[in-house]
Amino acid sequence: FIIDKSGSMGADNRLVHAQNALLNALSNMKPRKKFYVFFFDSSTIAMKGGPRRAFKWEIDLVRPWIEEQTPGSMTDPREAIRDAFERIHPDTIWILTDGGFNGSGGSPAVRKLITQLNTNRLVRVNTVGFGRDPRDVDRNLGGIAVDNNGTYYFSRSDISRSDNRK
Repeated sequence: FIIDKSGSMGADNRLVHAQNALLNALSNMKPRKKFYVFFFDSSTIAMKGGPRRAFKWEIDLVRPWIEEQTPGSMTDPREAIRDAFERIHPDTIWILTDGGFNGSGGSPAVRKLITQLNTNRLVRVNTVGFGRDPRDVDRNLGGIAVDNNGTYYFSRSDISRSDNRK
């Protein structure tokens, strides 16, 4: 999981919604499945240690770290993407963001990096856009998903303005 924690993720409690969705997804995974989490803004914060199995106690160990992430800075997932492909070797990646990637080269650079790292298209890359309006979310998210046998989802962020962390 590669989760945006840039400054704009503070709007409409987007980061809180992303954290809740992440914890829900982890809770619904079968324990034989493994997971690893990155948060990104202009830099990357990776989960300590290696991939974990989706046992409740493993999820409970990383829950405080997931919940303590706060929004700030820019939106550049390239370090997290590179680390995921080169060190974690996943079979599936989920990228969650609320806008356009604004690191060097912008969204085209992110899409190109994924294409270079996923040469055989063996890694499924799913993307999720958060926002009030799908037009505000980077159009490259859909292309990234299509290029990598994934699916693009849009999640409306302004449905509930309360912090409903579980």
